[in-house]
Amino acid sequence: MKKRAVLRVFLMGLIMLICQLSAAAQLEYTFVEGEEWFPGKDSWTYHYIYRIPQIQGEDDLAQELNHYFDGALGEMTNLVLPMYAADPIMGGKGSNEVSDEYSVTCNNDDFFSVLLQHRQSMEGDVIYSLSSVVYAVSGEYRGESLTLRGLAGEIGESSAQLAQLVVQDVAKKLDNQDLDIEYLTKEFFPQTHFYADEEGHIVFYLQPGILGLDNQPVFFTYTAEELEALLT
Repeated sequence: MKKRAVLRVFLMGLIMLICQLSAAAQLEYTFVEGEEWFPGKDSWTYHYIYRIPQIQGEDDLAQELNHYFDGALGEMTNLVLPMYAADPIMGGKGSNEVSDEYSVTCNNDDFFSVLLQHRQSMEGDVIYSLSSVVYAVSGEYRGESLTLRGLAGEIGESSAQLAQLVVQDVAKKLDNQDLDIEYLTKEFFPQTHFYADEEGHIVFYLQPGILGLDNQPVFFTYTAEELEALLT
């Protein structure tokens, strides 16, 4: 009985240690929020609102990820929007609103993944689009953004091969919506339009408006095993 009790205590301690190590592997982050006006606040053509992740820490991984997010923000504030504001065509009648909002979709031992929702309104028209990136936070690709094949565990021959199979499979799932595969091939890009969810599964998305549905995106979730099954 004493041996069983000691074993039980040992196992409980081991489980607690594993949980602590798992939690420690997750990245700590906050969100930086702000807004800017172009060319200036007093007489603006573009109003920009943003919310981007900021990874805590000073190690190489935090620096690499923050470099990516800071670079994306800098491109909008130092290049894209000043250029738009100075262009009579892009400026239109003024009062253009642009927003970039990131959400963290996965933060575990293996991946840090984000989904960006980009919205732009100009003269009553609203453009809504999604983009994403998945970073490896462990293993040989630590600190690198992953391809589709990389996120799927390097199954198959290439990301392009997996993407083609996903298009074909999604076309079957949408068969009752009178959607032909030629149209889907031109509008659906699973090789780049994917992210990892909380469980590390792969989520593909159709951009808002592709299927109608009140200009909302459509999502399809696959496990690595389900993707591998498509290869056969």
